[in-house]
Amino acid sequence: MLNYPVAMEEQNLMREQANVLSDRAFRHQMNGELGHAIALYRRSINTFPTAEAHTYLGWTYSMMDRHEEAISECKKAILLDPSFGNPYNDIGAYLIELNRPEDAIPWLERAMTAPRYETPQFAQMNLGRERRLDTVALPLGLELVGIPDHGGHDAEDRREHERERHRQHRQGPSQRARRGFTVRDLDEWRQRP
Repeated sequence: MLNYPVAMEEQNLMREQANVLSDRAFRHQMNGELGHAIALYRRSINTFPTAEAHTYLGWTYSMMDRHEEAISECKKAILLDPSFGNPYNDIGAYLIELNRPEDAIPWLERAMTAPRYETPQFAQMNLGRERRLDTVALPLGLELVGIPDHGGHDAEDRREHERERHRQHRQGPSQRARRGFTVRDLDEWRQRP
């Protein structure tokens, strides 16, 4: 017969060990030691899989331009915890980076409504950036940046102006602007000296 209190205690211990490994992985990731970070995230996941570890492993892959692997890790995170909003936004951001913004829109919309997502504004910003490509999302994107969409000829002129402005912006030097905003961008900003 299984002793449930012992099993729960063991599970909690495994979760704590996995969190320690994830924390170490994050520090390596922030120091640019991506190979070490990947190894530690994998050990964390093998110890006790969490949506957070899969999401952060995906982010590490994205830093190496391994976006398909990053998307795969985020999908694993969603399977573990569908209420966690970060992987939805991250998939959207990676699809934007892969120049597939129309595929990104449903993921970003899911991120904005996820019950466990502290920064839905990142998904809103990413969706707003891609407003030029989707006529359904376009009015929402215009509202997000404070430009009302009243329909008609004037609205189409504004849309074309925004599309052109966005094309010019995407050709600029900012890698972060192209890949989209994630909660980890905020973490990085907070850690700057």
